[in-house]
Amino acid sequence: MIREMTFFDLDKVMKIERESFKDPWTEGMFSDLFLNPVYKSFVIEEKGEISAYMSVIATKYLFEIINIAVDKRCRNLGYGTLLIDRAKNLSKSLSAEKIFLEVRASNTPAKCLYAKCGFKCDGVRKGYYGDEDAILMSFDCEDLL
Repeated sequence: MIREMTFFDLDKVMKIERESFKDPWTEGMFSDLFLNPVYKSFVIEEKGEISAYMSVIATKYLFEIINIAVDKRCRNLGYGTLLIDRAKNLSKSLSAEKIFLEVRASNTPAKCLYAKCGFKCDGVRKGYYGDEDAILMSFDCEDLL
């Protein structure tokens, strides 16, 4: 089940975040998302356990996936695709033209997921992660029509 993330999900989300990223977000960074209505966060919950999450900036003029991760035990089960589909549906409801994201150059599984979901490479942001470049990707929401 995909639902909106709540403050009560943060412990489980932080566990996935720390296991998934070299430079994880802090709990405060996630908490700040709840304070601004342009940020939307979602979780996949099964039997009371959080399996995956995603946060987006969601407006007509800027729609960006800013964080997405799947619990290591649940990878390759389609959860990332489900969350991206949720982002696509939300972008369509807002009449957004594109969905943007950036991904570490070394994150081959994520890049493959995004390509499978229709995202195209737009360029490189050198040194974005300090020690590594970011690959800039986008999805043209006209493809949803």
